[in-house]
Amino acid sequence: MILDCSDSIGMNFSDAYDEFEATVKTYAPALVIIDPWHAFLGAGVDINRVNALRPVFQKLAHLAKNCQCAMILVSHVNKRAQGENANNAATGSSDFINASRSAFRVIFDDSDEDCRVMIHTKTNYAAYGKSVRYRIDDGGVVWDGFSDVTKQTLEAAARRRSTPWEVIQGDKEHSAINNALVEAIEDSANQFVPTRYSYEEFKGIYGELIFGGSQPKKALDAVKDRLADDGYYLKVCKVKKEGQSCNGFMIQRIDSTEAEQVAIPDGG
Repeated sequence: MILDCSDSIGMNFSDAYDEFEATVKTYAPALVIIDPWHAFLGAGVDINRVNALRPVFQKLAHLAKNCQCAMILVSHVNKRAQGENANNAATGSSDFINASRSAFRVIFDDSDEDCRVMIHTKTNYAAYGKSVRYRIDDGGVVWDGFSDVTKQTLEAAARRRSTPWEVIQGDKEHSAINNALVEAIEDSANQFVPTRYSYEEFKGIYGELIFGGSQPKKALDAVKDRLADDGYYLKVCKVKKEGQSCNGFMIQRIDSTEAEQVAIPDGG
C-alpha cells in the first residue's frame, strides 16, 4: 500500500502522531517505509537540533514493537557533512543515525549508470552485510550481485575528494605494487645470513619503480608486517656499500625449525 503526500496530509510523528499510528495499525504491515522521513516530522520539531529527534524515534520504535513490524526511514544525503564517518551524510542531527539500529547508504554505481549500490554503514546487532548492486526496471528491483564498495571506501573517498571507484582502483594498484615489492624482497633474502641492500642498489636490480614511486622507507614500512607473517625479518637501516654509508635495509629469512640463527646486529 502506497500513501502519497495527498493521502497523508496531517499525518506526522509529532502533533498528528495519533493519525499516523492509527494508519499503521489499520494496514498491519510487516514493513513501513517512510520516504523521506523528515517530510513527516511535523512543524514543531527542529531536525538539526541534537536530542530533539530522540523522543520522536522512541515513539516510532514503540509503534514498531507493538505492531510487530520493521521500519525503514529514508533520508536525503547532505554531501557537505561527509568525511570521517559515512553516517554523517544523513540529513538532520546525529540523533537520526544514533537512534537507528542499522543504517545503509545508496549510491550510484560509476561503472554502470543504471545500477545502484546499497552499502551497510551501521549495525548494532549483527556483522556488516555485503554491499549489494541492484537496478530498477519495468518489472521492479533486479539484484545484480555484490560490490567491493564499503563504509570505509565511502569515508576514504570523502577524505580524498574522489569517488569510491577511484579509491578501489587506487587500492588495487597499491596492492599490486606491494605484491611486487614483497616478492622481490623475499627472493633476495638469505635464510642463514642477513642480506643488506642500499635503496639505489635494490632499484638497480629490480627497476626504478620497485618502491612504487614512494619513499623507499615508506614503501618498506607498508610491507613489513606482511613479510613478518611470511617468515622474514626486515629492518630499515644504514648500510655500507663500497666503503660508504647509505640508506637501505636488511632482510633475512627466519626458519623456526633451525636450531641456531645468525644474529642480526643493530648497526649497519
